[in-house]
Amino acid sequence: MEDLLKQELEKENGEEKPNKRTKKEEKKAKALEASRLKSRIPLPELPPEVVDVRLRQMKQRQALTPENLPSIAFYTFVSTYNSMSALSFNMDGSTVAAGFLDSSVRLYDCDNRGVGGLNSMAADGSPSLGNCAPIDPDAPFTRLIGHAGPVYGVDFSPDEELLLSCSADCTIRLWSTEMKANLVSYRGHNNPVWDVKWCPQGAYFASACHDRTARLWVTDRTYPLRIFAGHATDVDVLQWHPNCHYIATGSSDKSLRLWDVRTGNCVRLLIGHHGTVTSLTFSPDGKTLASGADNGTVMLWDIAQGKRLATLNGHGMSVNSLAFCAEGSLLASGGADDTVCLFNTASPSQSATSPGQEAGATDESLLKKYRTKATPVYQVQFTPSNTLLAGGAFCRTEPREIFI
Repeated sequence: MEDLLKQELEKENGEEKPNKRTKKEEKKAKALEASRLKSRIPLPELPPEVVDVRLRQMKQRQALTPENLPSIAFYTFVSTYNSMSALSFNMDGSTVAAGFLDSSVRLYDCDNRGVGGLNSMAADGSPSLGNCAPIDPDAPFTRLIGHAGPVYGVDFSPDEELLLSCSADCTIRLWSTEMKANLVSYRGHNNPVWDVKWCPQGAYFASACHDRTARLWVTDRTYPLRIFAGHATDVDVLQWHPNCHYIATGSSDKSLRLWDVRTGNCVRLLIGHHGTVTSLTFSPDGKTLASGADNGTVMLWDIAQGKRLATLNGHGMSVNSLAFCAEGSLLASGGADDTVCLFNTASPSQSATSPGQEAGATDESLLKKYRTKATPVYQVQFTPSNTLLAGGAFCRTEPREIFI
């Protein structure tokens, strides 16, 4: 009898233990869900195939450190006749979009997959339907026609199926990268639009304008959802926060502002630059904002405290583009002085300062400086595998010899 009682007790104990573990797991799961930040704006989910591609690319990612710098793929565009004004890469650099002063947008195929579509030449040599100028079928790019003024900004959507462009004609245009056709023209600004950026999750986008405002848009409406007003002069550049809840703007008034997308209010005002803010980027964790100016300086900001962390020197002219690597430990910058710089953002020499104090300029953070052949760097971008993409238009400055 005692043996039977022991067996029954063991069975009961064995049945109760899993129940107790299950309850503990449920409590942990509930606590984890409660700790997660719920989105305050309705965001679409990325397509499963896009997520799968990004996961595969992340598995191939190379960890970067000051001792292990990234490989760099530099794109030099020739015969642009100094008319290229904007540049953007897709996720892996296989397609490049460029804006030009002749009001056109060009899509360059870097994998030689062909650029045929609705807007390429028809079999009889006549242009087919769409908003595309007739071009050579063997040309490595497609020219998209629609704007009535110089194009100052281009940006690929997260799924790379759409492209945004902004222009001096006060409009923003949405293009299909598959059909090579213009889908929508967004009108709302009354002055030239300097920059446009997609939300990291798609659907929403933001624009920066000469009218001293930035505006929030959604693709299925032709009017802006929010108007962010507060800068004293032109809003030249903008960037989305990784969590999609905030937008950072940089202006000719030498200040930066952080805006709440949901309310439209300015939640941070960052002052410290001595020139026009020309480039912005957030670290992957969203805690640090990097900004570049036309005097060649790069500044790092602590978003939570609203303080400047450091001033990085490396460029002699305007900083056109900034990009963090996937780990956030390295910052790449491209400048009008024909150079690409790599900075160590985890440098111990950085010390937090208040907005009114002068942060010490640090040269120790500069890890490497690469020079190009008379090519101002328009864009720098890290791929998911931590390869650095950079590009610009060849610009011959020295006088040419003329032979008669």
